[in-house]
Amino acid sequence: MKIRGKILTGIATIALFCLLFAVNTFAGDDVAIDATNFPDDIFRNYVSDNFDKNADGILQSSEADNVTDIKLSNKGIYSIEGVEYFVNLTTLYCFKNKLSSLDVSKNTSLTYLICDSNDLSSLDVSKNTVLTNLDCSSNKLSSLDVSKNTALTKLDCSSNKLSSLDVSQNTSLTYLACYSNNLSSLDVSKNTSLTYLACYSNNLSSLDVSKNISLTELFCYKNKLSNLGVSNNTSLTKLYCNNNQLSSLDVSKNTSLTKLYCYSNKLSSLDVSKNTALINLWCDSNQLSSLDVSNNTALKELFCYRNKLSNLDVSNNTLLTILECSTNELSNLDVSKNTSLTVLNCCSNELSSLDVSKNTALKRLYCYSNQLRIIDLSKNVNLSRAEISSQNIVVDIYEKNGIQTIDLSMYNFDAIKIKNISNGKYNAETKKIELVTTVSQGDIITYEYDTGISDILLKVELEVSKVNKYVEPQTQPPTNPSTEPPTTVRVTEPATTEAPTVSPTDEPTELESEADTTEVPTTEEITTEAITDAASEGKDDSGKPSWLIPVIVVACVAVVGIIIVIIAVKRKKENEE
Repeated sequence: MKIRGKILTGIATIALFCLLFAVNTFAGDDVAIDATNFPDDIFRNYVSDNFDKNADGILQSSEADNVTDIKLSNKGIYSIEGVEYFVNLTTLYCFKNKLSSLDVSKNTSLTYLICDSNDLSSLDVSKNTVLTNLDCSSNKLSSLDVSKNTALTKLDCSSNKLSSLDVSQNTSLTYLACYSNNLSSLDVSKNTSLTYLACYSNNLSSLDVSKNISLTELFCYKNKLSNLGVSNNTSLTKLYCNNNQLSSLDVSKNTSLTKLYCYSNKLSSLDVSKNTALINLWCDSNQLSSLDVSNNTALKELFCYRNKLSNLDVSNNTLLTILECSTNELSNLDVSKNTSLTVLNCCSNELSSLDVSKNTALKRLYCYSNQLRIIDLSKNVNLSRAEISSQNIVVDIYEKNGIQTIDLSMYNFDAIKIKNISNGKYNAETKKIELVTTVSQGDIITYEYDTGISDILLKVELEVSKVNKYVEPQTQPPTNPSTEPPTTVRVTEPATTEAPTVSPTDEPTELESEADTTEVPTTEEITTEAITDAASEGKDDSGKPSWLIPVIVVACVAVVGIIIVIIAVKRKKENEE
């Protein structure tokens, strides 16, 4: 019995010891680092490796209380259940994982919550009242309540499924990114401290930023804005308002702008004369008929393609590295002062010539669909890509003695550089392409011109507009050749009165009703020479008999002479009476 009592006493002692150990171990907030408390293997291992200082498999309250930062970005984590044990957590980075839920209700000390690029369909941050930075972008959120987060200075909720967003209580916001959602309205009138606003790719039909006078960057492109007033935003350095429905845009007060992207709107005019700090100007795909960039001497990128420009002066923009002016109505383009150009796209214009000899830094050149017949790229040794074919150049064909030619004499062609003429050969002496086979209206003749750089050829496509046939003048023998020499007809009258002069080709002038009785007609000599050259051929240029004109002239002279004689005789008789 004594032995049995000792055994029972020993067992009781061991049991009591175990109980006391268990109570001591798991007292307070101490938790086991196991699958129950930390279901995700990756997160569990992270906690064990970084926060279990004594490696006992237990997260003691003292260990948890010392944790202020957890950074688990891009780890492939499905759950961070167990994060609630870290009550003093101020920074939580869990972006780019596979989280479908996130409970931070116990982490009331959080100031930074970066949980973007996950699969979150909901997020409750109502208990996180000291949050200053919240990034929950690129998730599947259909709603977000930040009304309790009045300390927020930065909010990024972009690329979600939000149909509304109320930031009226977040008056300390300096940064707001809510782009790529389904927002149809956005009120930022209370966010007067905003310096950065990105609300692009939504369904906004209006946007009032008149109260946001501290804005330096505004990205509101890809919406449905028909009007945008930025006159109060004088601190703007970047304005991206492209892909809207703007018919006008006043940036005259935004003198600090360095980047202006207003392409794909309905702008018919754009004044950037006051924006002398501009470095990037993208105003393409509008309805601009003119563009003055003479004051924008800091420009490095100019995109003005797909407009209605008939003239473009870039002579003052000597820092330009990229010029995109394709699909306009330019018939001339001078880039001789733009020696820093690396990319030039002037395709689909009406250029008949292009001099890029000064643009030795060029790496890419696109000048196809113009009226170029020739181009010299021998100085552009840095070119890595060039598309320089000319298409649909309308030309007339001249045909003489059965030979059809295309006149290229107005261009300074080097005969040895013209290659691969599709239907003929180049005559260096006459500077014409002589066609081998007969062509007609609508036919295409092509050739290639050596630009001076190996493997880069100007491909030219000529479309026949019409064929002008040269007809030799036809000669016929005279039907009544004249053998008489040039005829001189003299009419002599008394030298007392001057008679009116009558040209063989004019109608007779009306005689004066009363004449001076002291004057008599003078002698007038009218000499007419028959055109002996035409007479020898039998017909003149109009096809009439060549002898007909002299006969008519002589007859007219005779009639005039008779009239003059009759008048003179009649006046003489009247004087005698």
